[in-house]
Amino acid sequence: MSAPWRVVYREPASLFEIVDNASGWSPDKNDAAYRKAWKERFGISADDEARFARFARIRERSYVPEGSADTPAELLGRAKPEDRLAFAFYGADTLEGALSSIASTVGAEELGVLRDVFATFQKTLEPWLAECRSFSRTAVTLAKKLEAPEVIEHAATLGHFYGVDHPRPLTFVIVYGPPSDHVSAHKRGPYVLLEQHPEKTAQESAVDVSVPIHELGHQLSEQMPEARRRALSATFRAGCALPPRLAESGARIWEEPLAVALQRVFERRASPDKLDFSRPWYGGDPWVGTFAKLLYGLAQKTWDSGGVLDDVFARRSARVCDGLVSVAKDIGR
Repeated sequence: MSAPWRVVYREPASLFEIVDNASGWSPDKNDAAYRKAWKERFGISADDEARFARFARIRERSYVPEGSADTPAELLGRAKPEDRLAFAFYGADTLEGALSSIASTVGAEELGVLRDVFATFQKTLEPWLAECRSFSRTAVTLAKKLEAPEVIEHAATLGHFYGVDHPRPLTFVIVYGPPSDHVSAHKRGPYVLLEQHPEKTAQESAVDVSVPIHELGHQLSEQMPEARRRALSATFRAGCALPPRLAESGARIWEEPLAVALQRVFERRASPDKLDFSRPWYGGDPWVGTFAKLLYGLAQKTWDSGGVLDDVFARRSARVCDGLVSVAKDIGR
């Protein structure tokens, strides 16, 4: 099996992510830390705000929402609508290349606005972008680590677990992220953004292969036939009495904890010291982290036996889930 991924640094992707988040066009999707860092480093003028507003109007018109909230059938990953404006920047090596690729998607007037916004902010953000160019070396290092035989073997076994023989290729794009000592990953269709800070992110975290392993799990989950995803979701729901606050949480209920547990299966072999049950496994979401720890034993046993994600695994996962829900009720959580 060849590597189902590649790793790159593309400056237009960093530029887009900074502007997109700092503009504040969607409080639910934007990370306010970008705007805060921008304001502290460069200030935000009235002209900047006007450009943010013009960009936001185009962004709102071009963005395709996911539609209705996750339904009971959506416990396992589904492909989201294509974000054509963002993807143009994620896939381009130059700003002009990104703008040219969306010329047929937006009108001439909107294209002129985007050209002005990004050309102006590219100059403003040059100090940040210059610092980020070291990510090209990080991309080469991470790509080489992902070519290791044990990583390729694990990826193939992961495909077997999900029942996907030919995973769609993933492109990991390293982009600027707010100050943090660790990498944050965000899957966007065929791209996974690896947010890093050029000074604050630890190099060990920047080239941690377990992060791509985790994201590959999501990719494979999305690739499962819809009928199979629905059947497995129904089996899981039948065995776990989810409380209302969790019942409509979609992939957060099962897919995300499972991806975390399978990531730990990889780490147990590659970096045994990382398998620490005393530390949180998923920052900011106790359900995902706790359920992942409880799923780990089942995931490891299934992995060791060459098992797959089937009805048996779904029923056993549901029993673990139901136990966790019962305990949470008992302690009033």
